[in-house]
Amino acid sequence: MAAIYITDASGTSHAYELNPEFMYLLGSGEDCDIRIADTEGVAAQHCELMWNAELNMYMLHGCTPELMLTANGSAHNCVALVADVPYGIGAAQLTYVEELPTAEQQPDDEDSEEENGDDEVEESTKMARAEVVPVQLRRKPVGRARRLRSNAAAHIPEMEIRRENPIITLIKPLYVIAVLIAAFIAGLTLHHLLTTGEFFPATML
Repeated sequence: MAAIYITDASGTSHAYELNPEFMYLLGSGEDCDIRIADTEGVAAQHCELMWNAELNMYMLHGCTPELMLTANGSAHNCVALVADVPYGIGAAQLTYVEELPTAEQQPDDEDSEEENGDDEVEESTKMARAEVVPVQLRRKPVGRARRLRSNAAAHIPEMEIRRENPIITLIKPLYVIAVLIAAFIAGLTLHHLLTTGEFFPATML
């Protein structure tokens, strides 16, 4: 199951499993689904996390136009989450993963300390050891219109959103119907030619 890691200003990481049917409110307020407390630059209701079925990606966008998120060193009001890429929410860091590590994949504490030293455990190792915090699913599923609105200004790395002209969308089925009718008429004409030797029926001349 997909999840996010939140690392606060103290360096403590917590993991939160995600359900694509629900929206998550992130911020420092007690009413948030995922709370980022005691961290500089995090508003009471900072951003919302939701699944976008059309892009097949999770989207993170600020609750107001002034609330920004950091991606690749730049500030954005809306970002599409790419696995294992760090995103900034104030002084906190959010990292999206497509699947949490299993118990067998958890790093061994002694091996990590021998390799890195007691004070130099790698960030990925810290996240892998993070406690998985249950989230109460209380937000209603996100409507399609809201998902589409979040596409417009989203920062989507290495991805192009192609929007088709509505006129072309309307013409396409009509074109298919015209081709099928033409094929049907051609079939009747060929059948008449093979059975009578005449290209057109006499009644048509």
